Amino acid sequence: MIRNIQFLRFLAAAMVVFAHSPLTLYGVSPYLIKLGGFGVDVFFVISGFIIPFILFPRKEHTNDTTTISWATFISRRFFRVWPLYFLMSLFVIALSYAILETPLASNQDIALAYNPSKLDLRLFLESMSFTHAFIAPTINVGWTLQFEFAFYITIALIMFMGVRRYETLTLSFACILFASSLTLAAVQSSGINTEHSAYRPLLLISHPMMFEFLLGMILFRIFRNGLLIRKSFALMAAVIAIPAFIVCERHDLFGGVGGTFHRTIVWGGFAFLLVWAALSLEKHIAAPKWSMLLGDSSYSLYLVHWLALPWITYLIGISCGFDALNSTLLMIINLVSCIVISIAVHLLIEKPIQQRFRKLQQSWSMPASGIKALTAE
Repeated sequence: MIRNIQFLRFLAAAMVVFAHSPLTLYGVSPYLIKLGGFGVDVFFVISGFIIPFILFPRKEHTNDTTTISWATFISRRFFRVWPLYFLMSLFVIALSYAILETPLASNQDIALAYNPSKLDLRLFLESMSFTHAFIAPTINVGWTLQFEFAFYITIALIMFMGVRRYETLTLSFACILFASSLTLAAVQSSGINTEHSAYRPLLLISHPMMFEFLLGMILFRIFRNGLLIRKSFALMAAVIAIPAFIVCERHDLFGGVGGTFHRTIVWGGFAFLLVWAALSLEKHIAAPKWSMLLGDSSYSLYLVHWLALPWITYLIGISCGFDALNSTLLMIINLVSCIVISIAVHLLIEKPIQQRFRKLQQSWSMPASGIKALTAE
């Protein structure tokens, strides 16, 4: 795995932690906090890059067909994402039930993540099958996983149809996205109500954020062709990408650009630049080895922070109180606490699951090529 990409995954998760921290208590603008959601766009571009990076690992033969079958691909993605999501969702359900008749249930911060609606069996099943559409799943931040799996399943279906080469795979994915968008536009213009559950797959696959995965796939070809940014410019881009994004959005410098595709073009564009800069710097300034653990546990951090932040906020409130802190200290406490918990979850739960899956693959005599890179993503 590319070190700088691993560190970017951690940085993206940390930005989401910022987005969900109660910094408005100190007068921080809600809009500024919302911009922490940029981490999701970085995740999507990285995912779009990583999938072809895994499927086409040989640098000297970028046009060769992938040796990974569609079934192997989707099973690896499933076991990479679903088990921890399932366990964390069960944790939310159990805790929501445990505090149901206690004063904790009325705490505003805790109720955001743990409330009676989480006990809905249908919601749980839809969350686990990624069919909840645009309804908040059992773990609220799990909405992004629905997009991830839509991407994985679409790629797997294209491979199932016999597509094996990078160019054809990318072009097919792009055609599906554009065709879905045009179909949805035609359906909506005809006055048909698309709120029916039958339209959920179309609404999902045609969503503008799906195009951020395509940006990542295109970036893979740029990277493989050696079209990297010069060191000085790459370093500058890596340093200013996030601040520049914040300035542009806060001052509405690109207001109205792209319409419904504004986030894809602006947010996705800055994410593309940031990931490209990180890739370009890999040979010059690679992230330190110790940061790899942060990258490895970034998925745990993404899920765990939503479950932990309400309790951190509650404990601060009943102990020292928020008046004893400021926005910076609160953010440090939140981030460090979530990192420690996520590393523990990664080492004690997530990593053993991946190791078990690798053993199962060996027993099934499935191809082992690329598995280490795949399960590390």
